[in-house]
Amino acid sequence: MRVQQLICCAVFALLADNVVAQESSTSREGVGPKLENGHPRGLPLDASGREKRNAGWTLSLDNDLLSFGDRDFDYTGGLAVTFAGRRAKEWWFSLDPVVGWLDPLLPSSTKGEAGFQLHSFQAGLIAFTPDDLSSHDPLPFDRPYASLLFASNSRTHVTHPSVPVYETSFTLGVLGLDVAKAIQRGVHTALDQDRVPEGWDHQISYGGEPTLRFIWGRQSLLASNFESGATEYELKWRAEASAGYLTEASVSLSGRWGVINTPWWSFTPERADYISQPSPVIGNALRAGTRELYVWGGVKLRASAYNVFLQGHFRESDVEVDADRIERLVGEAWLGLTWQMSREHRLAYVLRYQTQEIKDGPASRDLLWAGLVFSRDL
Repeated sequence: MRVQQLICCAVFALLADNVVAQESSTSREGVGPKLENGHPRGLPLDASGREKRNAGWTLSLDNDLLSFGDRDFDYTGGLAVTFAGRRAKEWWFSLDPVVGWLDPLLPSSTKGEAGFQLHSFQAGLIAFTPDDLSSHDPLPFDRPYASLLFASNSRTHVTHPSVPVYETSFTLGVLGLDVAKAIQRGVHTALDQDRVPEGWDHQISYGGEPTLRFIWGRQSLLASNFESGATEYELKWRAEASAGYLTEASVSLSGRWGVINTPWWSFTPERADYISQPSPVIGNALRAGTRELYVWGGVKLRASAYNVFLQGHFRESDVEVDADRIERLVGEAWLGLTWQMSREHRLAYVLRYQTQEIKDGPASRDLLWAGLVFSRDL
């Protein structure tokens, strides 16, 4: 069954690419900054015109407690650090060569001298729990405990300010380690909370099991008034397909409004599957001396074929959700604020909502969590 899911996702990506490959490379989708020295403005280039080796970093922290509600279950938290620049593909442990396997799914306009690649590397941890944290026993009708410790590389393919931008990525991770258990118990103890999680020994793939995921995405600018001289806004859409521990396809619509000073394609709130995916770190790219301050939001519809955090992996787990109990269409929405504190530093807060992933039982509930993102561009 899972092999069929992978094939279906690959077919979706190939069909989508076949459609977009028919577009002209000089498409006039949207408006935006013009070329500078032959490249779209906003690229993190060094004096030689190559991608900077160190283009900055981002620290992302997700937790349901940040939503200021009485929640401590489902997607309970995540932590990820992203490093941008040429170093992301040059490090000995980089997964960038594997990302290159997805190049055949890209249109020819992104390759050769016409295209420019930006690279990112991310390492992180995400964790999921049921509602009842005090039980030592398996909870077969609630959401399973699950965790993923992962590393991920991504490429962002930019050709021109007004044409679609493509992203490809590969993630390698390990399910079922005790890292999330130790961190969550430590946080609960430090905060003197009564509910200490006791059921982590029943998590998905307990003891450790490797997993992976490929992602192909395309984003396109729909509207922008950046050149009007008024308060700016941008509106864009994105299509994505993935195969692996999350096998799904999605389409999203997102926008931002306020003082904007970075390229539309560098703003990627829709690139999040629980924790944010690795993306380039871009700052002060368009107008010198202008600090960003804008609100942003968006919606996404996901068609899910397989979710390892619910259905389990190849190893049998104490608690797994049967395939016929999984919601195949899931909606998401988010609202955030970004503040550029200094020339190099930004802070963002986002509140995320997601419709239920399980059809029935105690785990048939909507998800709500929030995140903080701190970034520095160099």
